Amino acid sequence: MTFKTIRYPGHLDYMRFLLDDLGLRHRRDMLRSLLANGLPVIEDDTLLLVMTARGLRGRQPIEKTVHHRFSASSTFGAFNALTSVAVGYAATLMSLLLNDRVQSTGLIAHHHLDTSALINSPYLGPLMRT
Repeated sequence: MTFKTIRYPGHLDYMRFLLDDLGLRHRRDMLRSLLANGLPVIEDDTLLLVMTARGLRGRQPIEKTVHHRFSASSTFGAFNALTSVAVGYAATLMSLLLNDRVQSTGLIAHHHLDTSALINSPYLGPLMRT
């Protein structure tokens, strides 16, 4: 699995300056304080989730890509899209557990979850944008 973040031009240079030039890579407490207190909270962001699976069907190579777009919702309070989706995902998992729709012990493998149940849950569904 590969995670990528889309940022504005120059973002990587700024982060390298903070982490490497100023040495904050090894001073996480100071970096956290600087970012938490020195930057505005972004409330109107968008989270793009793109998943690509590659494999074989018999001997024929196949590939399928699915994408979803999530935005923050004022219904759930003043959270940005990333926070809203993370909390929505956790709430959905707890709901699935409470309703015996996933195993209640051990590791819950993501690929065993019902994707439609996740996306259409009352916690993630309202965050979906077309």
